[in-house]
Amino acid sequence: MSPEDVKAEITKTDKAIYQATGVLPKNLRPPYGAIDQQSAQAAGKAIIQWSVDTEDWKLKDPNKILKVVQNNVYDGSIILLHDIHPKSVQAVPGIIQTLKAQGYEFVTVDQLLNSKQKPMYQYFGETDERSVS
Repeated sequence: MSPEDVKAEITKTDKAIYQATGVLPKNLRPPYGAIDQQSAQAAGKAIIQWSVDTEDWKLKDPNKILKVVQNNVYDGSIILLHDIHPKSVQAVPGIIQTLKAQGYEFVTVDQLLNSKQKPMYQYFGETDERSVS
């Protein structure tokens, strides 16, 4: 997409989110995690990635999704799940219950990153910040 198209798409989405929630987003998760410097600059937002890819879109089994999370999660992780897949949604209660039992706490991205995220950077977890190149 051109920088103008990126900016227009994000503005349109931001408006819809604001109308639905009353909150203007300051972060962005690009589709497929794909971002380049030009698009990041056009977006003007911190890019939120993930450190645990559940591959829920492929597994389509709540128990298998839970196993992937259990085998890969660590303090400060960002877990990728897709709410468009019913089996992913079904996996969430088990993930929450299991991780809470192991002492994990669920927080927002802003809390995880202490609201210090900035444009032109991507965040893969609490301690994994990278410049968009």
